[in-house]
Amino acid sequence: MSLRGSRDQLPSSGGICLPEANGCALNPGFVASLPTPATAASRLLAWNLAADYRCRTFGIEGSCVEVETCAWLEGEGCRLGRNVQPGPASTSACPGSLADREIRCEASAASASSCPTHMGCVWRTREHIAAAGVTADGGPDFDLPSFVEAVFRQRLLGSGRAGPIGEGLCTSAALWQADFAALAASLAPLLESSGPGFAGVPRQALALARSDLYGSCTAAFAAATASADAGSSLDSFYLAYAKAVDTCRRATPGDCEGEGGPMHVDAARLEALLRDLPSPAEAQASE
Repeated sequence: MSLRGSRDQLPSSGGICLPEANGCALNPGFVASLPTPATAASRLLAWNLAADYRCRTFGIEGSCVEVETCAWLEGEGCRLGRNVQPGPASTSACPGSLADREIRCEASAASASSCPTHMGCVWRTREHIAAAGVTADGGPDFDLPSFVEAVFRQRLLGSGRAGPIGEGLCTSAALWQADFAALAASLAPLLESSGPGFAGVPRQALALARSDLYGSCTAAFAAATASADAGSSLDSFYLAYAKAVDTCRRATPGDCEGEGGPMHVDAARLEALLRDLPSPAEAQASE
């Protein structure tokens, strides 16, 4: 998976953060500036970041879709279409967050019988998931809290899985509990007062709830480091990544691109990371 021959759409130097639709995110190319990953889980995360950066360098759809792990997204361009194997440090979720728990459940079981054997996971059929999706049209019966709840659930469902849902999905029980509905309801007053309009509600709601859905990596790793059991699986790569992600998430839109200091993308280092893909079994054993 060489970077050669691609059309570079990202700066090879600059700040470590990039503006995204839902806020400020870490430039995946920053992986080349991080310490060498020491565990299989960190090597897997590094591969995903390097692969994401590689996808983003393709400027045309034809070149993008030739790579199995890349997908062309309307309005965004070429992006990593899937994580090879969701690990404890998903490229989008901090440990312990709602998104992280959803990814773990989806990656843990593929059937209705095996799903309940994993703590905090529940099976939902394809029909159940479809019924819980976003269906409102902003008409007179529009219910803002229910709509926001459906937006959040739709964003998280399927995040730990490549391909279609099939007959159903092993999901985090947290997505179907009262606290999840309460999170959506708590944002309704803010959304009503800011008046983004029906079309703007999903984007603004996701931006407001980013830390609630995806967590704070700095806080998560601080708690994990304090535990001897959890601390054994955290290497310097993993901790530096978490700190960088949190730096970008805290940045304001105006400061995003310059946040975190200078960065230079080392193409040779990225190619080395792309050649180092541990097996799912190795990554799970290192958690």
